[in-house]
Amino acid sequence: IRPSVAAVHIDASEAPTIDGDISDPVWQRAEAIDEFYQLDPDTGEEESELTVVRFLYDENNLYVSIYAYDREPDLQVARNKSRDGNLGVDDTVRIYLDPQNTRRNSYYFEMNALGARVDALIQNNTDYIKEWNTIWTGRAMKAENGFSVEMAIPFRDFSFDPAKPDWVLEISRNIRRKGERIRWTSISAATYFSDITNSGTLTGIEGINTGLGLD
Repeated sequence: IRPSVAAVHIDASEAPTIDGDISDPVWQRAEAIDEFYQLDPDTGEEESELTVVRFLYDENNLYVSIYAYDREPDLQVARNKSRDGNLGVDDTVRIYLDPQNTRRNSYYFEMNALGARVDALIQNNTDYIKEWNTIWTGRAMKAENGFSVEMAIPFRDFSFDPAKPDWVLEISRNIRRKGERIRWTSISAATYFSDITNSGTLTGIEGINTGLGLD
């Protein structure tokens, strides 16, 4: 069974401040995703460090909070600060969104503990198009027990059908010092990092502004 999570609608006046600090009370209204499993090194085992993800939205933006807990925060790897840099050597968190429910094509957003951001298009679950860039906000904050990330992604960034309130969703995290990859769904070491064929669903996205397609 593919899991699902509801995105909670808020008024634009209630939107969280995107600064990496997820203590804004509005986040507590969102459903928490906190069940992740390893792809490697121990396929199918629970994650070794807790990860908590929440989704909110208003008429203009999708908001994402991720808390990447770590009992040894001093051992976290975070070196890159550049936009679209190589985060392959860092501890990172990622989300994949497929508003059209193709289960082949998705939008990819990744951040590390320093707030470095990567975005890309994924086509046919394999083609990683890093040249794609869009307008979004992301901030991160280190803490005594890990790091937290906040994202605000405008709906005008996406091609979507307003009549479809449910979007395909995948979430993953890398813990570099442990060689650990975790995912929300599709728990198999053979799963390619961008494959959303059997990923879960973000539900309830309704009444949003499609924009004019202009920046």
